[in-house]
Amino acid sequence: MKIALSAEGKNLDSQVSSVFGRCQYFVFVEFQEGELIDNEAVENSAAVQSSGAGTAAAQLVGDKGADVLISRSVGPKAFSALDNWNIEVYKGESGTVRGNIDKFSSGKLEKLESSTGAARMGMDER
Repeated sequence: MKIALSAEGKNLDSQVSSVFGRCQYFVFVEFQEGELIDNEAVENSAAVQSSGAGTAAAQLVGDKGADVLISRSVGPKAFSALDNWNIEVYKGESGTVRGNIDKFSSGKLEKLESSTGAARMGMDER
């Protein structure tokens, strides 16, 4: 299983970002038989787009083969794009990437069935 987390930094001790489409990085972690076997940080190139950041970020996450996304917020267009990729979305909590992975692994994060808020328009809304 491959999990993507929207993050403010490049490692497991980075804070989970409060946004999805305009987060600075995605930290991808891979599990096999319940064990963390790999992690990788990828800069979110969609963060600087003037519009469409959420769907572009969803494309990046899908292209990297994520099965699950953990993020504190996901807009409706991004949520729809993630759904098209069959990526399950879980509501992240304040704290580190590592802490959110632990909460996910123990079933303590809420699975989202819809977006967490309204779509934002452009970089002025960051």
